[in-house]
Amino acid sequence: MNRLVVTIACCQKTGGSADILLMTTAPTHDRWETERELEEAAREVAEEKGTGLADTAADLRKPGNADEALRQTIWAWDKVHLGVKGHEAAKEAVMRAIATPEPPLISR
Repeated sequence: MNRLVVTIACCQKTGGSADILLMTTAPTHDRWETERELEEAAREVAEEKGTGLADTAADLRKPGNADEALRQTIWAWDKVHLGVKGHEAAKEAVMRAIATPEPPLISR
């Protein structure tokens, strides 16, 4: 997490016009519980540094548990790569983040 914080700080110091959008990780079937810590870290860094956040994990977790998410085609047959509904959920999370003015997507 420290490396991410330092990278964001460097980008923000340049005074350029780069937008920073963090994304939470996409939990896999077999790592449904173990990915939560990484997801929360991305949320904390986005809040601390004032970057945009596409909370894909929150959308991918809407089915409630890993087996139900698999049944709803969040993942492909391998239980790792996103399936049809997983890609749709990720797209929606990114589009929502881009359209949300607060916190500002542009981090300067």
